[in-house]
Amino acid sequence: MPPRFRLPGLSWLALLLAVPAAAQQPATVQQPAADADDRYRPNYWRDYRLELDYHPIGPVLRKGQLEFSNLIPMHPSGFRADAYNLFIGPTYGLGRGWQVTAGLTTAERLGPGGEAVFYGGGLQKQFVHETKSRPALSLSGYGMAGPHGHHTGTVALSGSKRVFGGDGRRFATFIHGGAKFEAFGSDDYGDGTGIRPYAGATFAFSRRMFLSGEFSPAQPWEQTDMYSIRATYLFRRRIGISGGIRNNGFRTLPFVSLAF
Repeated sequence: MPPRFRLPGLSWLALLLAVPAAAQQPATVQQPAADADDRYRPNYWRDYRLELDYHPIGPVLRKGQLEFSNLIPMHPSGFRADAYNLFIGPTYGLGRGWQVTAGLTTAERLGPGGEAVFYGGGLQKQFVHETKSRPALSLSGYGMAGPHGHHTGTVALSGSKRVFGGDGRRFATFIHGGAKFEAFGSDDYGDGTGIRPYAGATFAFSRRMFLSGEFSPAQPWEQTDMYSIRATYLFRRRIGISGGIRNNGFRTLPFVSLAF
């Protein structure tokens, strides 16, 4: 039999996060001075609800910003489940284009076995800031660990660009895209690796209404393509409700959740 692909969870995280550190050029990202272009406002991400359910986007938080949201969505690659439930994951801006996150994800196993709990952490480094002619680009990595020796790791190159609206207008359109490398080792499911592209979009209709969607072709261990369509309405500036339909690579299910 070929050797099994196994790395401890912390070793995974160290390996993955060494990639952006090694690839980094200067330590400081050049930031344009703030002007009429609202891309440089500290609350730019929050005001337009720039996030996807399964994949990271290009921009990161500014230094000192803390958001209780999954800006680096973490799910256990290779674990066959009805759905992945991402609990609130604190994300903190370290400055110089860096942000760090930690999170907890549950998954209801397909077939017998019940619910499994996975924990993990990750980093993201933005090395290009968005301007009117170029997208925001970043590199991220995270590792997760769960029951039965299930260890996963993911590295993603992400880009985001506003293509319409913004700068005080009520309506704005953003496109997102990139590529992800995923790997896992498990007592139950063996080992696997795969690399796939992904694409997404965010539509801000007003300060209260938003729509987002994303798509990624199935990895070798997944049964179907991964996608999500989410609509969000805010009752207050930072409190609202979200709902839609999504497929985690195995099952398609509707969902409803609070939005913060």
